Amino acid sequence: MLYAGENMEERNIKPPELSWTEKFKLIEGELSRDPARSDGLIARTIGMVSKSSVYRVREVLVADNKIPDVPLTNRLSRTGARAKENGASNHKNYNGNRIGVPAGRTVADLCKEAIKAEEAGMSNEDAAYSIGIGIKSYREARAIILLSERTDLSPEEAELTRKALEEMNETHRTSFAYKKISGLVERMWGKGAPRSRRAAKLRTASFSHAMTIVMDACMAAPEIHVPLLSNEERASAVKQIEEAAANLRKLKRKIVEGRWQ
Repeated sequence: MLYAGENMEERNIKPPELSWTEKFKLIEGELSRDPARSDGLIARTIGMVSKSSVYRVREVLVADNKIPDVPLTNRLSRTGARAKENGASNHKNYNGNRIGVPAGRTVADLCKEAIKAEEAGMSNEDAAYSIGIGIKSYREARAIILLSERTDLSPEEAELTRKALEEMNETHRTSFAYKKISGLVERMWGKGAPRSRRAAKLRTASFSHAMTIVMDACMAAPEIHVPLLSNEERASAVKQIEEAAANLRKLKRKIVEGRWQ
C-alpha cells in the first residue's frame, strides 16, 4: 500500500514486469500519439520500458506504415531539444532483417511450413528461401519454434520460450527473441549442432548410449578379479575408484539438478 505523496521508488517497490505484447501496445500508443518524440523521452513517459524497446517498436510501425518515419534530428528529447544523431537513422538495430508475413499469419506459422519441408528432405537453406526469408533468421526462428513445442520444459524455461516466440511474432524479427533462449538452445542441441528435431533425438540417443556404457562398467566392476597387490598398487587402485565415484556423483547431480546442464 502506498501512502499519499509516496511513489514506488521511495518505497523501493519493484514495478511488475510487462510481457513483450504489453510493452508493444504501450509503446505503440505513445508513438501513434506523437512519433516526433525521441525514443528516450517515450521510454521515460511510459516508465516501464527501455529506450531499445521503443526503438524496436518504432521500426516495426514505420515498416508497416502505421507511423511516419520521423528523422532523428527532428525528434524532441525531454529537454525540448532535438535528438542527436546516433548513426541509426536507417532504423537498423542489428535485430536481423524484418520477415514479411502475409496478413492473418505469424512468423511461426510461416516457418513451420519450412520446418515441414526440411524434415521432408529439403535443405535448410532451400527451406528458408522457399518462404522468402534469410537462412540466419530461419535457423533462429526454427530453434524458437521447436523449443516452444516441447512439453518437458520447466515452468521457467517454458515461460522464457513463450516470451521469445511472442516477441518474434510481434516484431517479425528473430535476433533479440533468439538471444532470450540461446542458453537453452545450446543445452538442448549442443554448441554448433543443427537445431532440428532429428538432431535433438540424436543428442538424446548419444546420452543414452553413454549411460549404457557407464552402467555396464559399474555392474561389471564387482566381478573384476583382484590379484595379489602391493601396498602401492592397492593405494593407486583405491584412489582411482574414489575418483570414479566422485565423477559419478557429479553426473548424478547434473541429471537431477541441472535439467539442461
